[in-house]
Amino acid sequence: MRAVLLLLIFLSTILCADQKLKVIRSEPVFAEIYESVELKDCYPESYYERGGADALETLLGASVGALIGNQFGQADGKTAATIGGAIVGGSLASSKKQKVVVDRCQTKVVQMPKKVIVGYQNYADYNGVEISMFSKEPLEFIEIKSGN
Repeated sequence: MRAVLLLLIFLSTILCADQKLKVIRSEPVFAEIYESVELKDCYPESYYERGGADALETLLGASVGALIGNQFGQADGKTAATIGGAIVGGSLASSKKQKVVVDRCQTKVVQMPKKVIVGYQNYADYNGVEISMFSKEPLEFIEIKSGN
């Protein structure tokens, strides 16, 4: 009788004890999140701007204008045409335009999907039945708690 009682106590201890089961595989669990990404869109843009001519260009234009103006008119009219030609030639030389090309950029913020690991599903065998448990990191063992 005493041997049977000791056997029952020993078996209940084994059956009610916590068990550690070896994990046979751990699979990552993913979630899709969206993150903001800046995209830069650039394109060339051109325009003309009045370029400031240097003094030599203005003087050269005035001289050419005076030579041309001197070909017209007589007496006082010739002087007026020469002065008028110098003014027009200097003005044209100083008002030249130059093409300017600049890059214009726009920054756009878009939401891009990204997969991230949120944890692991760990699998083990418990008396021929596959059990699983979720955790933040892969496990080596799954602990089975007794019902006590």
